[in-house]
Amino acid sequence: MTIQPLVAYTARYRMPCAFYTLVIRNAALAEKYDGGLNGFLRKHHAECNNEIIVDCSMSVDDTVMVLDDIIRCGLKPTEDFAIFDAAGYAIARAAASPNNCVDDTHEVDLGVDWLGAEISPDGFLV
Repeated sequence: MTIQPLVAYTARYRMPCAFYTLVIRNAALAEKYDGGLNGFLRKHHAECNNEIIVDCSMSVDDTVMVLDDIIRCGLKPTEDFAIFDAAGYAIARAAASPNNCVDDTHEVDLGVDWLGAEISPDGFLV
Protein backbone atom coordinates (compact mmCIF):
# COMPACT_ATOMS: atom_id res chain seq x y z
CA MET A 1 0.00 0.00 0.00
CA THR A 2 1.38 3.40 -1.00
CA ILE A 3 0.72 6.33 1.30
CA GLN A 4 0.32 9.67 -0.43
CA PRO A 5 1.82 12.68 1.33
CA LEU A 6 -0.66 15.23 2.59
CA VAL A 7 -0.24 18.60 0.88
CA ALA A 8 -1.76 21.27 3.06
CA TYR A 9 0.82 24.06 3.13
CA THR A 10 0.15 27.63 2.20
CA ALA A 11 2.78 29.93 0.73
CA ARG A 12 1.62 32.75 3.03
CA TYR A 13 4.16 33.98 5.51
CA ARG A 14 1.50 35.63 7.69
CA MET A 15 -1.58 33.54 8.37
CA PRO A 16 -5.04 34.91 9.16
CA CYS A 17 -6.77 34.18 12.47
CA ALA A 18 -10.45 34.38 13.32
CA PHE A 19 -12.52 33.72 16.42
CA TYR A 20 -10.97 31.12 18.74
CA THR A 21 -7.48 30.46 17.41
CA LEU A 22 -4.99 27.76 18.23
CA VAL A 23 -1.48 28.22 16.79
CA ILE A 24 0.84 25.23 17.03
CA ARG A 25 4.53 24.92 16.15
CA ASN A 26 4.97 22.36 13.36
CA ALA A 27 8.16 21.08 14.99
CA ALA A 28 6.25 20.26 18.19
CA LEU A 29 3.65 18.28 16.27
CA ALA A 30 6.30 16.45 14.26
CA GLU A 31 8.02 15.42 17.48
CA LYS A 32 5.11 14.74 19.86
CA TYR A 33 1.83 14.20 18.00
CA ASP A 34 0.70 10.68 17.06
CA GLY A 35 1.33 10.52 13.31
CA GLY A 36 3.29 13.79 13.34
CA LEU A 37 2.28 16.85 11.37
CA ASN A 38 0.38 14.89 8.72
CA GLY A 39 -1.48 12.94 11.41
CA PHE A 40 -2.67 16.19 12.93
CA LEU A 41 -3.68 17.67 9.57
CA ARG A 42 -5.62 14.54 8.59
CA LYS A 43 -7.57 14.65 11.82
CA HIS A 44 -8.15 18.38 12.24
CA HIS A 45 -7.88 19.89 8.72
CA ALA A 46 -6.11 23.06 9.83
CA GLU A 47 -4.00 25.33 7.63
CA CYS A 48 -0.24 25.55 7.96
CA ASN A 49 2.85 27.16 6.52
CA ASN A 50 6.47 26.03 7.04
CA GLU A 51 6.53 27.00 10.73
CA ILE A 52 3.05 26.88 12.25
CA ILE A 53 -0.43 25.44 12.05
CA VAL A 54 -3.39 27.75 12.58
CA ASP A 55 -6.70 26.23 13.64
CA CYS A 56 -9.62 28.67 13.93
CA SER A 57 -13.13 27.92 15.10
CA MET A 58 -16.28 29.81 16.00
CA SER A 59 -17.05 27.09 18.55
CA VAL A 60 -15.26 26.92 21.87
CA ASP A 61 -16.14 23.23 22.02
CA ASP A 62 -14.34 22.56 18.72
CA THR A 63 -11.28 24.45 19.97
CA VAL A 64 -11.28 22.54 23.27
CA MET A 65 -11.48 19.24 21.36
CA VAL A 66 -8.28 20.08 19.44
CA LEU A 67 -6.66 21.49 22.58
CA ASP A 68 -7.38 18.30 24.56
CA ASP A 69 -5.95 16.24 21.71
CA ILE A 70 -2.61 18.08 21.57
CA ILE A 71 -2.23 18.21 25.35
CA ARG A 72 -2.85 14.45 25.48
CA CYS A 73 0.14 14.06 23.13
CA GLY A 74 2.37 16.10 25.43
CA LEU A 75 2.35 19.53 23.80
CA LYS A 76 2.86 22.38 26.27
CA PRO A 77 1.16 25.82 26.38
CA THR A 78 3.41 28.73 25.26
CA GLU A 79 6.26 26.31 24.52
CA ASP A 80 4.47 24.42 21.73
CA PHE A 81 1.20 26.26 21.16
CA ALA A 82 -0.74 29.45 21.80
CA ILE A 83 -4.48 29.90 22.15
CA PHE A 84 -6.36 33.19 21.97
CA ASP A 85 -9.56 34.90 20.85
CA ALA A 86 -8.64 36.79 17.68
CA ALA A 87 -12.10 38.35 17.45
CA GLY A 88 -11.74 39.74 20.97
CA TYR A 89 -8.47 41.45 20.04
CA ALA A 90 -9.99 42.87 16.85
CA ILE A 91 -13.08 44.19 18.67
CA ALA A 92 -10.96 45.78 21.42
CA ARG A 93 -8.70 47.34 18.79
CA ALA A 94 -11.63 48.83 16.89
CA ALA A 95 -13.22 50.14 20.10
CA ALA A 96 -9.96 51.82 21.16
CA SER A 97 -9.45 53.53 17.79
CA PRO A 98 -10.72 57.06 17.25
CA ASN A 99 -13.83 56.98 15.04
CA ASN A 100 -13.30 53.19 14.77
CA CYS A 101 -10.51 53.89 12.26
CA VAL A 102 -8.38 50.78 11.87
CA ASP A 103 -6.37 51.76 8.81
CA ASP A 104 -3.00 51.12 10.39
CA THR A 105 -1.13 48.03 11.58
CA HIS A 106 -0.36 47.27 15.23
CA GLU A 107 1.69 44.47 16.70
CA VAL A 108 -0.03 42.27 19.28
CA ASP A 109 1.91 40.70 22.14
CA LEU A 110 0.45 37.25 22.76
CA GLY A 111 3.03 36.50 25.44
CA VAL A 112 4.64 33.77 23.34
CA ASP A 113 8.21 34.51 22.25
CA TRP A 114 8.15 32.36 19.09
CA LEU A 115 4.92 33.88 17.72
CA GLY A 116 4.53 37.33 16.21
CA ALA A 117 1.06 38.79 15.66
CA GLU A 118 -0.49 41.92 14.23
CA ILE A 119 -3.83 43.54 13.59
CA SER A 120 -3.99 45.32 10.26
CA PRO A 121 -6.61 46.30 7.69
CA ASP A 122 -6.13 42.73 6.42
CA GLY A 123 -7.26 41.31 9.78
CA PHE A 124 -5.55 39.50 12.62
CA LEU A 125 -2.38 37.79 11.35
CA VAL A 126 0.25 35.54 12.93
